[in-house]
Amino acid sequence: MVRIMPLTESDVPQILKIIREVREEHGLKHRLGDVLEPSDRALLVTYRKQHSRYFVAQVDSAIVGGAGIAPLPGAEALTCELQRMYLRPRYRNRGIGKALLDRCIKVASALGYRGCYAETIHEMTRAIALYRSRGFQRLDAPLGDTGHSHNDCWLYLDLSIGGESI
Repeated sequence: MVRIMPLTESDVPQILKIIREVREEHGLKHRLGDVLEPSDRALLVTYRKQHSRYFVAQVDSAIVGGAGIAPLPGAEALTCELQRMYLRPRYRNRGIGKALLDRCIKVASALGYRGCYAETIHEMTRAIALYRSRGFQRLDAPLGDTGHSHNDCWLYLDLSIGGESI
């Protein structure tokens, strides 16, 4: 059984390991100098800020993935960004990613966001399919200023037209 819980300090090393492994799995080591960015290392600080949340997925006693939301830099105030959504490979296709994504969408709506932006790389086809299945629409260009020039796939969910009912 999966439990979706808020990030705690003791979860951070496990989440950073998952982020590193999944980014390496999808070839980001070749696009980035280091697959872990300074903002990754500051997870706890980032998600303790107002209007930001990060959740971990736990199966038995193991952290198997995570996802978060935070205000989207350079965009209007009512748009959040889905961030650092990663899941260990052996836990994919079990509904855990959907549960993480749905929790993020629900909390984003509860926090008053009217839209949720996500960006990724085209190689993450399963993630893109998951986002699309939850109502995210493809964009032709990035939104806001995430600082992630390595991403080449941008998506947006309009929470004002039903995203919050997921």
